[in-house]
Amino acid sequence: MGWTGQSLRSGETVRDIIIRSYQGDPAACASCGWHESAHPRIAGSEYAAIYGPRADQPEPHAFAPSVPRYRVLDYAMVALSEVYMAVETIETGAVWAGVCLVRMSRGEVTYKDMSEDMGPGAVRCPKRILDRLTDTSSDDANEWRAACRARLEERSARPTISAGTRVRFAEPLTFSNGDQRDLFELIKGSTFRAVDPDGYVWSQRYTISSWRERPYSVA
Repeated sequence: MGWTGQSLRSGETVRDIIIRSYQGDPAACASCGWHESAHPRIAGSEYAAIYGPRADQPEPHAFAPSVPRYRVLDYAMVALSEVYMAVETIETGAVWAGVCLVRMSRGEVTYKDMSEDMGPGAVRCPKRILDRLTDTSSDDANEWRAACRARLEERSARPTISAGTRVRFAEPLTFSNGDQRDLFELIKGSTFRAVDPDGYVWSQRYTISSWRERPYSVA
């Protein structure tokens, strides 16, 4: 499945868009797909404003809200670029993982929605969502779940990091000012100071987003 782009409406969030892509939109007509606000049979709708009254050519159906087949039970966004969801198939009660890659820029949201049986490469699903999934016979889905569990186990085995701890990343990080460094001292959150091989600590601060997702060791 390819990428889909959509502008944020007034009062709408990225979460609203992503959940709607999985659950469907009950404000869309089940018969023709027109949104309720634009449906030809709704008085004063966008359709009527554009094309005029349809008394001479009435539509063959009235607006009927779409009935969702799926329900999002839990939602988690990781690093502002990946969304993981526990999604229930309402008819059967089966719960599976939805994985959505997200890009955001100036009110425009571009996303790629997938299910776990499509073998997504993103494997940063939180434990609470994995724990809600029901058994599946899909080999691809089970491999994806195993990869997510393995990542969680690897992270839990890492030493506790606190302010003042020195961290060495497996590969040097390149910053917008051209600096390339691999050794840092944590200040707090995602803020670090660079450390030279001789132990000198620089006053300049570096922000390393999602740094816990990178391979590192305590120096």
